[in-house]
Amino acid sequence: MTVHSTRAAWLAVLFAAVVLAGCGQRVDDPTQQLPHVVRGMAIQDVQLTLSTGSRVVAELLDVRAGIDDAPVIARQELSPAGQSPLPLELRYRPAEVDPGVRLVVRVTVEDRGEVFFVTPEPLPEVDRQQSSEIVEVRLEATDAARAFLESVPEESPEDALPEVPEFESEVPDELMETPPDELDLDAVP
Repeated sequence: MTVHSTRAAWLAVLFAAVVLAGCGQRVDDPTQQLPHVVRGMAIQDVQLTLSTGSRVVAELLDVRAGIDDAPVIARQELSPAGQSPLPLELRYRPAEVDPGVRLVVRVTVEDRGEVFFVTPEPLPEVDRQQSSEIVEVRLEATDAARAFLESVPEESPEDALPEVPEFESEVPDELMETPPDELDLDAVP
């Protein structure tokens, strides 16, 4: 019996040592760290129904050296794009990004083979210190989107209603003009 209780005591000590050995240690392996998440909505400045072939591309960019040729830190593509507001979710590991980096969100919407919406400058900036952040991205219509809107015929509310055929009644006109309380329903064959 002393052998079993000694073995159990040693196993308990060994387990406690293993658990405590992991406490307080930093995780230096970037693949083991939790990602930071940038969520938000992209909102079009012009209402335009996007087709099923549309695509949204959201990117988290390192712009410390400028917007031209900025490295992409995270990217999200949605196809079809859906309708405005468009949901965004970009994930990145902060340990894989240099401390001096300046992060911004850029969104483009493509439809019918053209870029229809872009994020105007200044691009929304992301705080690297936050593990979760919410951004609102304004989208501006491009010339291609405006040209498409002009090519679509404008419908008046009357044009949008379906045509209703004329109704031909089999009821004689004199019965149609009689108030309901004066109708003699027994006389109808």
